[in-house]
Amino acid sequence: MQPKVSIVMPCYNKVKWISGMFDSIINQKWENIELILVNDGSNDGTREIITAYEPQFNAHRYEVVIIDQENQGVAAAVRNGLMRTTGEFICQVDADDELDSEYVSSMAGWLLEHPKDQWIFCDLDQPKDIDSNQYLKQSYDYQGFFNYAYPHKIFESFLLYRVTPSLCSTVVRKNYLLNSGVLNNFCVEPRVSQEPQVNIPLSLGNSRPIHLHKALYRVFKRDESITKSLKSYSERYSFTKQYLTLIEITLSSKIEINSDIHNLLQISRIIIEYESLFTFLEYDEIKSIQNLVNIIQMTTWKDDMIKNSTALLSGFYILARYISNKMIGYASRYLPIKRKGTGKIIAYAAFGRASGKIKCGLINSNICPDVFWDIAAKDDDYIDGIPVIKPDFRSLDSDDIILILLVDIKIAKTVAEQFQATCVGNNIFFFYDVADYLVNYYFDNNYGPAHGFVNENTS
Repeated sequence: MQPKVSIVMPCYNKVKWISGMFDSIINQKWENIELILVNDGSNDGTREIITAYEPQFNAHRYEVVIIDQENQGVAAAVRNGLMRTTGEFICQVDADDELDSEYVSSMAGWLLEHPKDQWIFCDLDQPKDIDSNQYLKQSYDYQGFFNYAYPHKIFESFLLYRVTPSLCSTVVRKNYLLNSGVLNNFCVEPRVSQEPQVNIPLSLGNSRPIHLHKALYRVFKRDESITKSLKSYSERYSFTKQYLTLIEITLSSKIEINSDIHNLLQISRIIIEYESLFTFLEYDEIKSIQNLVNIIQMTTWKDDMIKNSTALLSGFYILARYISNKMIGYASRYLPIKRKGTGKIIAYAAFGRASGKIKCGLINSNICPDVFWDIAAKDDDYIDGIPVIKPDFRSLDSDDIILILLVDIKIAKTVAEQFQATCVGNNIFFFYDVADYLVNYYFDNNYGPAHGFVNENTS
């Protein structure tokens, strides 16, 4: 018989979407499931939907545990659900998302076949139009996926925002979860997130996670979600401060905070604040860069390549990526992004969040775009004097270089297919290609502005 998998689901006022999650759980290709539903004081009819679905769960021979409680927040709901689990494998999902039919079978199946592995996380799939049924009709392309133990330092990667395995995309052995002390000193205040309270203890354990390169968990960005509802800088700033406090509370209850851990936390604080706040005009990127440089120069990680002048040219994101590369043991790749003849450098997705992260470093580098493309471009749009126009694939030349500044790899590959159908061929580079190039340009290979020349060797 298959081992039991416990699925914990906090439920608070999700009447409009919870049926989608329930249907996706019923469609799982795994029979032995314990479903623990924590109704966190819903008052919109969510509890009635739970009651209506209970016969369907029973028909599939699922064990169903329903916990009704006064509203305590998502962290308390997750904690209370985890404490009731009896399965060998544990996962937690959100009531307004959906699971691929192989979510449980792929991850629990991997752990079943590999008894030395303790936890595993999959990729997220994030549909852009939550009202479109087209997304649900798409088939998944699983060819070429691979599994490996996350190769870098997982604890540092988590604190430095280099890997953010969502609790919803993670399956863990219950014994490892308990032995890691996840449920010890589990905080329910501040009510911001349960993620650090699980990821930090797991990352401090003696097992690296397996990264399953399948997009098995569908995240829908609802306007009612906590992070989407934070519209102003002050709201986002307050949330971020509470999130950082939760990280520090969780960490201090697990390990002794020595000077290196203290410095790591300081760096983590600045990086997470940047990731949360950089899109707001009120955010002071220059101050954050200077703080990051000052911290590094006063620690055992001191690096002679990190100077204010170069850091300000590269921008915060590239500087932070260089620092975190060193701290997690990641070697950035050098890619031969180089102008060809009279060809142009075209940066696609000018107004996206990813583009905003590397705009400074890109514009100050030797691969500064000649033009930005964006489907939302209007007449007379410019970024730092560089024109932004709508995509015009007919204007491409075989020597043109294309920089696709999109983090979502599925969307980026779809865009790449449009370019590959033209004469540009293989002159296409994705967001992390460009980020790695810029890290090399400014810091790694001694050929950027800090040294006064550009390395022409692209071998």
